[in-house]
Amino acid sequence: MVEAPLARVWPSIREFFLLEAAESHARELSADVRDGASRMLLRAWQKRDAAETLWPRGSPAEAIRVACDGFALAAEAIERLAEARGDADGAARLLAVAKARAAQLAEPHLDAEVSAAHGEALRTLLDEMLALDRYTSGVVAGPRVIAAARTRRRFWAVILAVMVLAACFVALHAAHSLRATASGTYSASFPVTNAIDGRADTEWLMPDKAPTGWLELALGGSRKVSTVRILNGHNPPHNERALHEFRLTCFSGARIVKVVPGNLPFNDAPQWTSFDFGGVSCDRVRLDVTSVWNNGGALAEIDVP
Repeated sequence: MVEAPLARVWPSIREFFLLEAAESHARELSADVRDGASRMLLRAWQKRDAAETLWPRGSPAEAIRVACDGFALAAEAIERLAEARGDADGAARLLAVAKARAAQLAEPHLDAEVSAAHGEALRTLLDEMLALDRYTSGVVAGPRVIAAARTRRRFWAVILAVMVLAACFVALHAAHSLRATASGTYSASFPVTNAIDGRADTEWLMPDKAPTGWLELALGGSRKVSTVRILNGHNPPHNERALHEFRLTCFSGARIVKVVPGNLPFNDAPQWTSFDFGGVSCDRVRLDVTSVWNNGGALAEIDVP
């Protein structure tokens, strides 16, 4: 049976956030052992950094000597930690590759004696020391340090989760958001955006006495449209404008997918009316008004759920 990918990585994810193993290892060590090993490791990493600096500056033999000294300190610290934890075999396995590389580097005393093979062995040793640093960082840390690290990681995990959820919300909202344009408006107080603001008490008014006009909705990309819902206007408190006859057209690019005619009575308390589109795919919906009531057209809301 093939193990699920999440099941394979879950222990590592759990340890990253809970640091249970790191805390258990830390409690196995006395403060004296932990502090002594920590100082040795800090000296070892200093020597590693020094070796990285010396090699490109033309002192390869000195770089090798410093790197070997640093590795010897790191190896001694790890062996002490392993002895305190009763894990000598684990330390031996951990150090095996690095010790082999260090043995290859124990020859040159002069820069002229350094070969390409020495350079490759040094690079491997420095990389192995970097891996040892990652391994020992959790071991030499005290319980307080581990607790602080756990808190920081949980904090940033929460921040990351919030950011991911926010990004998903924005993406989902953008995918289903509507953008409206229109042939014209009565005035700036009655813009076309009133027809998609989710409020029944705001209306888009067509220009005064205009018998025809249009409103078009961009759907934010192609999606299935089952119904288009309309809440007719009436321009309260005057109650003298509304849509009468119209047609709704669903487009996919420049192609007309479906046309649905509509006819609404005048009502000073209009109700939502749904028009069936049968789940066709389109990226915009156009409302073409062919006749209006009284002084002009008015639309409270249009929605493509």
